[in-house]
Amino acid sequence: RDKIIDIEHSTHTMKLSSTCLLASTLSGFIGQASAAHLRANSATQKRRKAVYTGKDFDFFECDVVETIGVPFPGEEDDLAPTLGCETDTEHEFGDVVFDLEGDTEEFFHGLDLSYGDVRIRVPVDVVGEHDVIKFDEVSSKQIAITYTGNERRNLVSSDSIGDKDVLLIRVSKDDANCDPSDTRIPCSKVAQSAAKLSDDIFGSNRNLKTIYERCSDGKLRINPATGPGINNGVISLRAPSNICSMTYDDVSNWAFRQVAVDRLFAAGSTAKVSHKMIVMPNSPCVDFKGAAAWGQVNRSISWYQSKSVSFPAVHVHEFGHNLGMKHSGAPNAQGVYREYADGNGYMGNKAIWDPEGSSMCFNAAKMWYFQWWSSSQRIVWPSSTRVQNMKLIPLYDLAEDRSISGSNMVLKLPSSGSDLFINFNVAKGLNAGVRADPNKVVITEQNGKTVVSTWKASLGPGQRYRQTNWAGTGKALIVEVVSTNIGNSGNTSIAKVKIYLEGATVVENNTCKDKIPNGQSKWYDADGASYNCEWYANKSSNCALYGDKYENFGWTANQACCACEGSTVVAAPTVALTVAPTAAPTAAPSSCTDKITDGGSKWHDADGSPYNCEWYANKSSNCALYGGKYENFGWTANQACCACKKD
Repeated sequence: RDKIIDIEHSTHTMKLSSTCLLASTLSGFIGQASAAHLRANSATQKRRKAVYTGKDFDFFECDVVETIGVPFPGEEDDLAPTLGCETDTEHEFGDVVFDLEGDTEEFFHGLDLSYGDVRIRVPVDVVGEHDVIKFDEVSSKQIAITYTGNERRNLVSSDSIGDKDVLLIRVSKDDANCDPSDTRIPCSKVAQSAAKLSDDIFGSNRNLKTIYERCSDGKLRINPATGPGINNGVISLRAPSNICSMTYDDVSNWAFRQVAVDRLFAAGSTAKVSHKMIVMPNSPCVDFKGAAAWGQVNRSISWYQSKSVSFPAVHVHEFGHNLGMKHSGAPNAQGVYREYADGNGYMGNKAIWDPEGSSMCFNAAKMWYFQWWSSSQRIVWPSSTRVQNMKLIPLYDLAEDRSISGSNMVLKLPSSGSDLFINFNVAKGLNAGVRADPNKVVITEQNGKTVVSTWKASLGPGQRYRQTNWAGTGKALIVEVVSTNIGNSGNTSIAKVKIYLEGATVVENNTCKDKIPNGQSKWYDADGASYNCEWYANKSSNCALYGDKYENFGWTANQACCACEGSTVVAAPTVALTVAPTAAPTAAPSSCTDKITDGGSKWHDADGSPYNCEWYANKSSNCALYGGKYENFGWTANQACCACKKD
C-alpha cells in the first residue's frame, strides 16, 4: 500500500510520501538513456520537465527484484542470487534493470525480497556505470524504501494460471566472422535463427509451451508475443559493436532502449507482451557471471546464452523463477546438500541438457503452489489420537482423466516450521522421464511458495518416514507406505499411506471437507475468489491473522476451511464444520457501527474497495498511519470505522 511510511536504517529515520515521488514518469526516461545521459543531456532534461512542469526529476523509483541463475551441468557450486531494481514494467518505455551492489543485506534487513514488491527511491546521482546502484555508507542514507507490498496479496496462483505472451529478444551480429559453437573465443553471433528460436520455445516438441501446458492441464498457456516488428514471438536486434565487453544485463538494458523494442511499450501500442526472454551471444563474449542463464523471481525477464536457450532444462527452469518458484534441493551423490539436486522436477537441475529435455513436471511442493490440480490436493493434520489412511494417485493418471474416489495427487502436512508435501511419483506419460525416485512415494519440504524446497525421502511399500517433534508437539510424525500399485492397461495407479503422530491407535480416514456455499464451487472470503481455503492453507499464519475476519456466505475461514480448524480432524461426516452461533463467544455489547455509504455499500477509502473498515481493523498500525487521510464519501477511516475511532 503506497502511503506515507516510516523508514529506519541504522541511525537515520525518514518519512516519505510516495505520492510526491514521480517514479512512473522517470522510469520511462531511465529506459531511454543511462543515468549518466540523464545528467548530461539537456534535451532529455527538458523532455522530463515538460511532463511535470516545474518539477525537478533528481530521483526515480524502481522495484527490487531477486534474480537466480542456473549453472551448467557438472558445476556443483550453488550460484548466489543477485539483486536488481526494475523500472515500471507497465510504463510505455519498458524495462530497465539496475544492478544493486554493496551492502544491500543490511539495508534490506528483515524484508523478503522474493516477491518483487519492495520499492526504493533512488537519487540519479548514485547510479554508476553499467547501471549499477551501489549501497555504501553515503548512498544508503540517500536511498529510501517507499513501499513494501501487502503480504496478504502474495497470492498462490495469481502468476501461474492464464495466458502468458512471451517475447524472445534476439541480440546478435549475424555477419560476424566467427563460429558461435566455439566458446574458446568471443563470438558476437547467436547460433539460432529467429525461426529456430521460435520453434524451440513455441513449437510442437517438448519445450516451454508444451511442458507448461501439459503439466498445468492447459491452465497455463504460453503464447508467442505479438506486436510491431515481432515475428512468431521473436524480435531481432543487431548487436552493438561492443557487445563482447558487456554483461548479460547490460545487453538487456541496451535492448530495451532500442527503438524496435521501445515502440512495443509506447502508449497506444497493440503489442501483447507479458514476459521477455533475452537471447544473446555465449560467454566469453557476454559475461554471464558464471551461469548458463538467469531468471527474475516473481517478475518477467530471463536471460540466456545461445548455447543454453534451446534446452527445456534451462528455459522451463528460468520461467519457473518468473512464476515465483525457487530451486528444488536435495543431497547429491556424495550426501552433500545442493540447491539444484532434486531430480523430481524442473526446478532442480537434473533434467537432460539437450533440445529434447526430460518428460517430467515439478516436485510435490511446486505442484501444490502452482495450484493447477487444486481439486486433487488435500491438507492433512497429523493427529496423536488417530491414524489417517490416505490414497495417492499420480499426475499421469489425473492427466489421463483417471481417478479413484477419495484419492489425491498431493498431500500437504502443515507445520509451525516447514510444511511437508507428499506425492506418488509414477514414471509414466508426461512424468515418464522423471530423473529421481520413479514409482516411489516422495516427501518434499517447503515453507511457502517462493522458497527453496528440500527433498526429504522416497518410500516404497512397508517403508516409513519419521520426523521428531513434529510441529513442536514433542511427538514424532510417521508417514508409512502401506502399498503401491502401478496400474496397467488403463488402470489407475494408487499408493496407500498412513499418516499419524507416534502413539496414535485409532484408525480413521480424514473426512474433513471445506464448506461449499450454495451456487458456488468453493468458499472464499469477502476480498474475492483468490482468498479461498487453498489460500488460507498455503501459509500457516493466514488462519491466525485473517481466519476470523472477511466473512462471506455466512462463514469466516475459521468456520469454512479445514486448514483453519487447527489440528482437529473431523472423524465422521455427521460432524458439522461450522460453529453454532449460540456456541460462539460474544463480545461485549457495542453501539459502534461502521459507516455505510448512501448507496448501502461498505465505506472504503479513496484508494478503492479493498481499503475498507475491515482492512483498517486488520492491522493496528493501519489506523495510525492512514486513518486521517484518503477521505472518501465525506469520511476518513477515523470517522467511518469503529476500529479507528477513539473513545
